[in-house]
Amino acid sequence: SEEVIAKVVGWVREATTLPVMVKFNALALNIGHKAKTVINSGGNAVSGINTIRSLNGIDIYDFVPYPKVDGGSCYSGLSGKPIKPIGLKYISQIAAESDVPLSAIGGIYNWNDAAEYILAGASTLQVCSAVMENGYGIIHDLNNGLKNYMEKMNFEKIDDFVGLALPQIKKHNELSRKKKIYRIDSEKCISCGKCIEACRDSAYQAISRTENNKSIIDEDKCDGCGLCASICPADCIALA
Repeated sequence: SEEVIAKVVGWVREATTLPVMVKFNALALNIGHKAKTVINSGGNAVSGINTIRSLNGIDIYDFVPYPKVDGGSCYSGLSGKPIKPIGLKYISQIAAESDVPLSAIGGIYNWNDAAEYILAGASTLQVCSAVMENGYGIIHDLNNGLKNYMEKMNFEKIDDFVGLALPQIKKHNELSRKKKIYRIDSEKCISCGKCIEACRDSAYQAISRTENNKSIIDEDKCDGCGLCASICPADCIALA
């Protein structure tokens, strides 16, 4: 509760002159109000998200879940790439509801991931899983990538693009209902057929093959769901 947050942050604030940052997990409710409570109680910043309690898999031959410890297991924290979409959601939600300093955690493996979190409202980033998997050298690539991105976008400092994605995050009923059509660039199409199968079995049966084995979209049937574009390995499908 916010009362408990205020009490604990107050205790910590009295015990130290160091900056106090409180980490939230993905299950926290009323996250914006809780973040404000942290600052109002003496905290300096908020970070998120923590690992997500999960069952990481089961050995189907001896029936013991992972990670195995002497024939047993337990629920454990999921981190790394799988939690990035959840982390982006919570950072953007906190940023939209408050102006507290935010530090993003969760699935940051490259400069693009870092830029996304900054655009969602974070002003600092924390990287763990990627360093554990690839070593500290990954930070040099991340920094260089961010610098190149900032030069390309004419950003002089991080603050120039903190939260720029927030105005585009709307309620579902506020999104446009205008029909959108996708088209396939036949020159890029590699004739893999993935879009045909996906549209046939999960969408609107709007994609077929041409005489030269390329995929083509029937614009009268296409509903603009974007499934084909999301799975295309050749990146040859885009909005018309």
